[in-house]
Amino acid sequence: MKYLLHFLSNARKLFGIRIFIFGIATGLANTALISIINETIKYGIDEKMPSPLLAAGYVLSLLLYFLLQYSYQALLIRSAETLILQSRKELIDRIRKSSLQSFEKLGSTRLFVLISADTATIGQIATLASGVITSVIVITGVLLYLLIISIKGFLLTITIIAFSFLVALAKQKQNIRRIKHLMELQNTFLGYVQQMLDGMKEIKIDSQVDKGLYDTQIKPRMEEVSSATISNNVFQSRFSLLGQSIFFITMGCILYLFPLLKVTITENNAQFVIMLIYILGPLQSLLPLIPQFSRIRSTLERLEEAMKTLQEEASAAHDSQQAENSFTEIRIRDLTYTYKTLHNDEFSLGPINLDIKAGDLIFIHGGNGSGKSTLIKVLTGLYPQSGGSIMRDNQLIDYHNLQMYRNMFGVIFTDNHLFEHIHGVDQTVTANVQQLIRKVGLVEKVNFSQNQFDTIDLSEGQKKRVALVSALVRDKPIYIFDEWAANQDPDFKHFFYHNIIPELSKQRKTVILITHDDRYLHIAQRVIKMENGRIQEQQV
Repeated sequence: MKYLLHFLSNARKLFGIRIFIFGIATGLANTALISIINETIKYGIDEKMPSPLLAAGYVLSLLLYFLLQYSYQALLIRSAETLILQSRKELIDRIRKSSLQSFEKLGSTRLFVLISADTATIGQIATLASGVITSVIVITGVLLYLLIISIKGFLLTITIIAFSFLVALAKQKQNIRRIKHLMELQNTFLGYVQQMLDGMKEIKIDSQVDKGLYDTQIKPRMEEVSSATISNNVFQSRFSLLGQSIFFITMGCILYLFPLLKVTITENNAQFVIMLIYILGPLQSLLPLIPQFSRIRSTLERLEEAMKTLQEEASAAHDSQQAENSFTEIRIRDLTYTYKTLHNDEFSLGPINLDIKAGDLIFIHGGNGSGKSTLIKVLTGLYPQSGGSIMRDNQLIDYHNLQMYRNMFGVIFTDNHLFEHIHGVDQTVTANVQQLIRKVGLVEKVNFSQNQFDTIDLSEGQKKRVALVSALVRDKPIYIFDEWAANQDPDFKHFFYHNIIPELSKQRKTVILITHDDRYLHIAQRVIKMENGRIQEQQV
């Protein structure tokens, strides 16, 4: 609800009063047209020629209506896109400032749907609001006209409209539940589709994996989404039929039943029926808007849930803080970190006590699940420690200097994402990228120009080499490579350990390598073995 109120407040600021003024003016022009047409019909019934004043009024009202509609539609389009833009900015800004833990909790698939589809749904509120304003003005104008010509007709029409809306509103809670359920089904389905796209090589190599994923996950979820969408759309289509059914039943009663019962609504029932027909159009527009507003409300609630889950880091954490290019020592004391695994088991890291000096070459090894990668995420400040402290040259790392501390690290994770551009650096820094590409043996595969790699459609090992180029060009004081060499061929793996790593050491860079491969431990200055989240052994 808090996010909904915040959104409505922003919408009011964006639209200002213009959208309401244009909506009212358009509605009044439409009402004027209806009134003039009705008066002209009256002249025809009385077998009189309509006055020139009515003809002039019709032409002027028509021109005014089209002019207002043209301007109004342009305003609505700008307003809708502005709403979408602002919603996306707010969400993306929140994601950028959120903790890594809360980001991982939501998952990239769900966030992608929120950014791409749900924010677009929010933009519809501008068009819906315009429909409400115009329809309400037209209905109000016709009702006032009915009040003048027939109080009975006015009361009957008010009763019909009130009954239609009460029936429609009574179904809204059920409709919102349907919409939320459909959105969750779509998220689940898209998650499995993403798995299929990411694992295409594994699917191609094993038909059982292909069949299993499709038959047990993708196909059932796809059918669930289709079935839920059909059910939801059929449910919403009833709103369109509701107004029509009530009005046509009423018209039938007025034209056929009331004369038999000698009940009169107006002096001329046909004139009253014409008024009902005029109201039917706006009412048909209004009633289907109710489920659409329900969809927007459901979307806003999903966004609010996401905003709550995306816990923002301390305010100073994302300030533009330049990394210092040198340090003497990082001291880790009694560092702990606790989290729950996917199976709801608790895993604890630490307590860890470790000193890392400038120029150190450290190897960290251990079995799967021993806590190596988690240690790196806590060491680099991506995960907040549960206890203990990290000191850089006797300066405690907290939210005031956290981002500056993070900026010291150049990290290539096991699941590293490779960007096409080298972001955040100028051309003087990227001047030697082509030389580094040659150094890692990719000169025939990749070219770098205009701050962009011409392709990243490479093998996993080659992607890791491009990631290495991107990391080295930034000239960080500390480099961390998480199982970097696992995808490299034997020759380049040897080159990496015996050429690239020693060169970094000569430059007084601190290098931390996480590896399962113990064949290269001999080149390390220090070797750390981890087991069950703790340092079991340090060799110097």
